[in-house]
Amino acid sequence: MASRMLQCFAVSLLLGCTEDPAPPLYEVGDPCRSAYDLCLDDDSAISCESNVWVERDCASVCAELGPAYVSVGCDGRCICELLDPSGCTPSEATCVDESTVAVCDEVQQFQTTPCSDVCADAGLDEVGCLESEKGEQSCWCTSEDTPCDPSSVPTCVDDTTIAVCEMGVWAFVECEIVCGGPAACDPFQQPATCGC
Repeated sequence: MASRMLQCFAVSLLLGCTEDPAPPLYEVGDPCRSAYDLCLDDDSAISCESNVWVERDCASVCAELGPAYVSVGCDGRCICELLDPSGCTPSEATCVDESTVAVCDEVQQFQTTPCSDVCADAGLDEVGCLESEKGEQSCWCTSEDTPCDPSSVPTCVDDTTIAVCEMGVWAFVECEIVCGGPAACDPFQQPATCGC
């Protein structure tokens, strides 16, 4: 009798495993745990907010990116494009001249700022507006000759240069001079040091 009951229990467990899983819940107000939006139609989507699906208008989703963006429909998520594709991209930066940078604002207009102001806000001195190895243009700043606390520890400026606090100001020293030959700055030492 007991073995018959065990067989019935095993059969019911097996049958229970073959039932179809519950359908997914994708209605507004249903519980959710998703980082992705889902389209309801061409103009709206549902987003998981506070673990509940809420409906969002694609125009408002794009407006959150800034006034330069407009909705062009929904394809898996709301698709936002720049109002003026030939205009600048918000946060894009370019050098106006050797000491001035222009940064694209949220309405796709370049706003110019002297690099001296950008660097001063960070408590640094201006090097100029330069292009990086990746082709990005921005203001470059330096701490060389700026005030430092006498207890400040040396730090690597780049692979071959170390910054040392001397008499209350930062001094940049080539590791080759420190070591009397080819050398590199080791940022993993505490404090950083020139590896001779």
